Amino acid sequence: MAGIASNLVSGSWLFKAEAAFIGDINYRSTNRKNRLDALVGFDYMGKKNTVISLELANRHVFLMKKKC
Repeated sequence: MAGIASNLVSGSWLFKAEAAFIGDINYRSTNRKNRLDALVGFDYMGKKNTVISLELANRHVFLMKKKC
C-alpha cells in the first residue's frame, strides 16, 4: 500500500485531497486485483459553531491481465 494526502487552509476553508494505491488484494469472488482509492473535499468553518463539509471519493479496481 502506498498513499499521499494534502491539506490547504485558506481563510475559513480547508481543502483536502488523498490517494492510496493498494496492490494485490485477494477478493473472495475473483482473482487478485489492484485498487486505487481517491478523495477530494473541503470544509468551511466561517460561521460560529458551524462546519460544512463535502467529500467525494472514488474506488477504482483495476483488471489484472491473465498470466499465460
